[in-house]
Amino acid sequence: MVAKRQCQHCHKDFPLRPQNPNQHYCSKQQDCQRARKRLCQQQKRRDDAEYRANQAAAHDAWKAKNPRYWQEYREAHPDYVMRNRLLQRQRNRRRRGQESGQPVIANMDASTPGKPLCTGRYQLRMLVANGSDLIANMDASIVELVLISSS
Repeated sequence: MVAKRQCQHCHKDFPLRPQNPNQHYCSKQQDCQRARKRLCQQQKRRDDAEYRANQAAAHDAWKAKNPRYWQEYREAHPDYVMRNRLLQRQRNRRRRGQESGQPVIANMDASTPGKPLCTGRYQLRMLVANGSDLIANMDASIVELVLISSS
């Protein structure tokens, strides 16, 4: 009698091969093999610093050879762009825990309407934001302006 096991990806029973008693994915389905490979790569990236560095270097080399790839992809796939924007808005709402109100997303071009700042000297104080409340560009800082003296 051939031993059987349930595939961790498709959940169908498959016969165990005697050469590989620790097999957890069926070998007939390409999707199952892709899932197995993806999991193996994720674990290797997590646990092996050298592998992670090699993957990052390969990615950087690819980006250098294909600098406009994502821009061209988005131009050629407007449905993808629209779907991504909708999903990002949903993620932003979920992170904020609210459906309405002032957006809490920092953007270098964003400004809040209100009174303009008066001329004077200001002190910038860094504010530490709760990570779940705010989404910021990697080069954005959240600061508090404190008026020292006005002219």
